[in-house]
Amino acid sequence: MQEQRKLWRAVGLALTTSAVAGSSIYLAPSSPATAATPALTPAMMLFQAGEGDEGGEGGQKVDLATNDAAYLAHLGLLRGHLWVGMQLYRDGHMEMAKTHMKHPKDELYAALLPSFKARQVDGFASQLEALTEAVTQEQPAAQVEAKYAQLETAITSVEQSSQKSVRSHLLALSSMLRSAAAEYKLGLDPNQPMLHEYQDAAGFTQIAIARLTQLQQAELNEAEQEAMTKALRYIEQLPELWPRLDQIESSQDSSLLYGVAARIELLAYSMS
Repeated sequence: MQEQRKLWRAVGLALTTSAVAGSSIYLAPSSPATAATPALTPAMMLFQAGEGDEGGEGGQKVDLATNDAAYLAHLGLLRGHLWVGMQLYRDGHMEMAKTHMKHPKDELYAALLPSFKARQVDGFASQLEALTEAVTQEQPAAQVEAKYAQLETAITSVEQSSQKSVRSHLLALSSMLRSAAAEYKLGLDPNQPMLHEYQDAAGFTQIAIARLTQLQQAELNEAEQEAMTKALRYIEQLPELWPRLDQIESSQDSSLLYGVAARIELLAYSMS
């Protein structure tokens, strides 16, 4: 129980401090992971981890009310949208920020409502709406930052990280990186580049890094600690993927993100 409480505190810290850790997604070139896996369509945003009690089978949709990894991944994607929106807001790209702030409510939040009821947790609709309004109405920066902090706290509460296994956390991170890869591929489409998707991929990856960084620091057993260290190293070995957020500027490939997602998934399944 003490280990679980420390893990909960670590994850909560990661996700409330991720807003000021933006530089960590702009990774210096190194030796990349190169394995590729089939793409997920961004509209699905499904957790696809192969067969097993934590993942889906044959790409089938899983139940967020009962599947911890899928639940954490879905919340991670929502956090990723918010992170991008806040980064763009802070950089003065108001119209881009407004678009990203609308997507969590329009595309992701509704799917979580049944799982909130099943898991007996309160949602965060009011906090999400408050932040969206603050950004779209271009309220003073102090008000926007305060509402973002309140929303982050509310999301941390419903995640219930202390009740989730390290295996579930790793599978969720793998799923988030697969979604990032799918969005990154769309963003770099030579026929029709999509800046919004390119930005989404950055947000999903940033939240994965923030979670891993803090999970690595939690009090875990030797095997879990080693898995976290390896997972973070895989991401750190990626080349620079987002030189900037306000425009597409990359010569990299989505297979790099798919490769890291696959390697983290294997680590997850090595956990008992």
